[in-house]
Amino acid sequence: MTETIVTLVINELVQLITHESKLLRGVHREVVNIRDELESIQFFVKDADKRDLQDGFIASLHKIGRSLKKLKPHHDIASKIQDIKISVREIKERSERYGFNSSEQGSSSSATSVTWHNPRVGSLFIEEDEVVGIESARDELVSWMVWGESKLSVLSVVGMGGIGKTTLAKKVYENELVKGHFDCRVWITVSQSYNVQKILMSMSKQIYQAKERQIDLTDEIILISQLRKCLQQKRYVVVFDDVWKTEFWEIVKHALPCNDRGSRIIITTRSDLIGVSCKESLSDQVKIKEETMTETVVILVINELVQLISHESKLLRGVHRDVVDIRDELESVQCFLKDADKGDLQDGVKTWVKQVREVAYHIEDVIDEYVLHMAQHRHQQSLIGLLHKIGRIFKKLKPRHDIATKIHDIKISIREIKERSERYGFRFVEQGSSSSESNVSWHDPRVGSLFIKEDEVVGIESTRDELVSLLVGGASKRSVISIVGMGGVGKTTLAKKVYENELVKGHFDCHVWITVSQSNNVQKILMSMIKQVYHENEMTPRKIDMIDEITLISQLRKYLQQKKYIVVFDDVWKIEFWEIVKHALPCNDRGNRIMITTRSDLIGVSCKESLFDQVHKLQPLSQDKAWELFCRKAFQSEFQRCCPKELVKLSMDIVKKCEGLPLPIVAIGGLLSTKEKVPFEWKKLHNSLSSELECNPHLTNVTKILSLSYHDLPCYLKSCYLYFGIFPEDYSITGARLLRLWVAEGFIKGKKGKSLEDVAEEYLKELNHRNLVQVSFGELDNEMYRKYRIHDLLHETILSKARELNFAQVLEVGDTTSHGISRCLSIHDAREDFFETSEYSRVRSIFLFNINEMPNSFIVKLFKKFKLLKVLDFEDAPIDYLPQEVGNLFHLKYLSLRRTKVKILPKSVGRLHNLQTLNVAETAVRELPIEIFRLYKLRQILAHSHDLEIKSTFYSLRGVKVHERVGCLKDLQALTLVEANHHGVVLFEELGKLHQLRMLGISNMTAKRGRALCTSVENMVHLEILIVGSINEDEFIDLQSISSPPPFLKHIALRGRLEKLPNWISELQNLVTLVLLFSSLEEDPLPFVQALPNLINLTLNHAYNAEQLHFEDGGFRKLKKLTLRELKNLKIVEIGIGSLPVLEQLEIGPCPRMKEVPYGIQHLGSLKILDFYEMQGEFVLRMQPNGGEDYWKVKTASTIRFRYRIKGERYQIYKLGDSDLLERLKG
Repeated sequence: MTETIVTLVINELVQLITHESKLLRGVHREVVNIRDELESIQFFVKDADKRDLQDGFIASLHKIGRSLKKLKPHHDIASKIQDIKISVREIKERSERYGFNSSEQGSSSSATSVTWHNPRVGSLFIEEDEVVGIESARDELVSWMVWGESKLSVLSVVGMGGIGKTTLAKKVYENELVKGHFDCRVWITVSQSYNVQKILMSMSKQIYQAKERQIDLTDEIILISQLRKCLQQKRYVVVFDDVWKTEFWEIVKHALPCNDRGSRIIITTRSDLIGVSCKESLSDQVKIKEETMTETVVILVINELVQLISHESKLLRGVHRDVVDIRDELESVQCFLKDADKGDLQDGVKTWVKQVREVAYHIEDVIDEYVLHMAQHRHQQSLIGLLHKIGRIFKKLKPRHDIATKIHDIKISIREIKERSERYGFRFVEQGSSSSESNVSWHDPRVGSLFIKEDEVVGIESTRDELVSLLVGGASKRSVISIVGMGGVGKTTLAKKVYENELVKGHFDCHVWITVSQSNNVQKILMSMIKQVYHENEMTPRKIDMIDEITLISQLRKYLQQKKYIVVFDDVWKIEFWEIVKHALPCNDRGNRIMITTRSDLIGVSCKESLFDQVHKLQPLSQDKAWELFCRKAFQSEFQRCCPKELVKLSMDIVKKCEGLPLPIVAIGGLLSTKEKVPFEWKKLHNSLSSELECNPHLTNVTKILSLSYHDLPCYLKSCYLYFGIFPEDYSITGARLLRLWVAEGFIKGKKGKSLEDVAEEYLKELNHRNLVQVSFGELDNEMYRKYRIHDLLHETILSKARELNFAQVLEVGDTTSHGISRCLSIHDAREDFFETSEYSRVRSIFLFNINEMPNSFIVKLFKKFKLLKVLDFEDAPIDYLPQEVGNLFHLKYLSLRRTKVKILPKSVGRLHNLQTLNVAETAVRELPIEIFRLYKLRQILAHSHDLEIKSTFYSLRGVKVHERVGCLKDLQALTLVEANHHGVVLFEELGKLHQLRMLGISNMTAKRGRALCTSVENMVHLEILIVGSINEDEFIDLQSISSPPPFLKHIALRGRLEKLPNWISELQNLVTLVLLFSSLEEDPLPFVQALPNLINLTLNHAYNAEQLHFEDGGFRKLKKLTLRELKNLKIVEIGIGSLPVLEQLEIGPCPRMKEVPYGIQHLGSLKILDFYEMQGEFVLRMQPNGGEDYWKVKTASTIRFRYRIKGERYQIYKLGDSDLLERLKG
């Protein structure tokens, strides 16, 4: 009987194996193992009925079950990959059908509007004082050219890129001896994208010069013949610069006759083979120059696929090739999606792009669901049944499962997208191209900035006069003035008013205004410059549009050499632009001036090449000036340009939203000037300003101009920028939090030698330099505390773009509208019915803001609904527990409970195997569960707690207890704040294993554990931030035994008593921040740190017990922020001449024994902000503007504030001269 059963089982398995083998090629070994195992069992059970089944037989059946269980996921994933391949291939075919192809280098594409230029142009215009190390080679070549034999000779200059071949050849070509020796000189830049016919035509034009010749339509053979005929009787020199192909020489050499007149040919090339191939006679030479020294959505899907290959390789052995094929197919779509996001498209094509993105999202969903399924599968119990269990597996193997069905649905969706595009005739119309269907012409939305009326110019008068003075005065050297600021701040208007000033007009011989913009074409710009510099009585070069880039630059240099010129380049977007055009602008010591306007700080800095160049950062208007400008526009012909009382509040709110940007102030004011001046009309616009900016024709230019910055972003920055739309309007986010979120979302591309957080910081800096993101708090603080925000109107444009791309959706009170398949959900109202919409199940990130209460049912539904979450940010949310179900979020990478009331982490967090960031800072969590040591991908553990509701004391900062296995978390980048009074020396040994650590915070230290900590710190070669606190106020921190401190340490905070400042601190060349808290030093620490070359921020809080601090002459050359808090014995602060030259912010107090401001404070020319904490009345009164003895010392500071404690670390703030402050002091 048993034999019969097993035989039936084997027969059924053979049929299954035969059917599945075609699909499961890669798991052949497993299939063979099962077959062999079953055949062994068959022989064994022939006599089974005669005796009892043994344990070995049962074990074998268990083994079969496990093997069959392994087969199932292979079958599923192979089926899914096969279907996805078909789906994506159809997307590719459709993109080809409608011409969605990426442009080749050098081709024109008006969708991107980027022109290619030769990056080697600068080599042709090297100034004489920049020529170093090639003098002997230059003289040798000049001698060869002038004094060599009469035979035609070819000299090939060969060397690697960047070594100076072009510079050498140009200096020889322009030598006065060479110029006088030859009848005819020709310079040709060949490069990789050469066209032989165009090169031959260029040679003819240079040889014939001003003669009228019709050569443009001549074919290649006739051109060669004409050149040979012309050159036969001439002594010529021809330079072919940057040759890449041997075939090039094989053609052009026929145009160069051997006429025994001493003609010369120079070729520069990177290839030895080309040099040798040009050596055709004994007179030819080869001179070797020796060395002298997406689109985001698709990218995320590709990243997911790559991770799936690497992490699930054991399960996907047989389908690896298929997964790679899918990645390649998706990359082919990426080119179009990148370009599609750079400009405006037809609505039909926008729809197509949106649908493609949604398909990409669907593919990502399926992959994540499969990985989740496999993760859950591993945690289930092993098979406990025998033959009947095998039968159940058969049933699971045959039908398609849920995931396969979803992929099948994707395939249908893609087909439907294709059919709709065909049915409705969607066609791709590139920006700037003409179409009779759309009949829409593109124009520069910034044109209006060039024609601002004089009475609309507000708040820039002093800046205008300052720039005029710089243009007409100053040194005779050429200088560049860069005006930098965010879009809409008034850079073009300012530059135009300066350019048109009568003093400026009369001072210069030559005036040029060039609007560059994003669609810059260097050759066209150079042509426009030539047309402007040639006056009416002079002849403009004929056929200027036929002249190449290098010739245009040469002609401009020649013409401007004897002129006093001013050139304005308005709206520059690329550093490369300046690197080319600067060669057309000679430095002739005639007081020439160049003005550049740009949104990028980096471009402004890159144009500052000498001491005479300047960068002017244009700031938004003050609130008063913004109000004045608004009233001029909104009430230009009524109420004497004053706002009626009943409209003041609404008007002020509108002006505040513009945050000092003249562009929206003028646009909105102009729109309101057309409306009835009643509160009802004002309120309508106020409440619907977001939609009006998108739709109202009076305001759409504002949105277009602000959106230009987004379209100019590289694809790797676009998602990072859109992420600011998740946060509420006017919300400031710490840089450290932002970087961790970007990493968790997968926005950051790794770079060799840099951590992901380092790359993310570079991205944030780039957004800041582009003036899209502003530092809102702590500009002089370290990255942990510095906060960032975006302009309110930029926030509106970001939200609009995020909705369009299904990138993010904000759900506010009363908002029940779904905007498609958003990947990120920002919830501003915790209502349960948000979760009823099925699309939300595809969300990957959830944020909660401004929520006062959150029912437990809300949390339960959240964890049930969102199974594929990667980011869960509960910061400041009113929750007091985290349910066990959090462990089901297998894909979760970021979990923040910061400032919640959670006290205990459930053990289920140990199942979050992809978790990178765990943030329980400012919570009541006092111990981390041991299960977190299973989370080998953890990069950040943040667990410090500081209660702002109580006055800052030694004990107001607390850490957490961790278990002794922390050393197994090898990827950990940040660990703070760990209590040191657990597990003894073992804890420090474990910490020493964390070689990737960038940030370490440790509390509850004792003096006897100091040496163990020092040993661990020395192993942390990447450490940048070190925070150490003692166990109580009387315990000393002993860090003297560090002999080799981490070389990249930038920030140190020591909280506890110090016998003296550790010696090694004075050796830290990269130290930026030093904070000493409760140190109670008897010895003045300033002499030990005053010479640190990069110290920017110094804090002494309860840190020094003596009566006097002396900042010696010339010390602290880079210090920008100085904080002197709670120094109870301090009486005198003396600032030496030349000390603290760049100090911007000074905080003092409470220092009850200090009676007057620091001596020498009047010499701090860079001081902007003065903050005094709970200082004595006598001290404060001496600084008051009406009769204060010390007022003259501090009056140059732009901000002076006095803070008095309300509760904990919260303060009432008064300004200098406030009547309330004086009342308080009298009281």
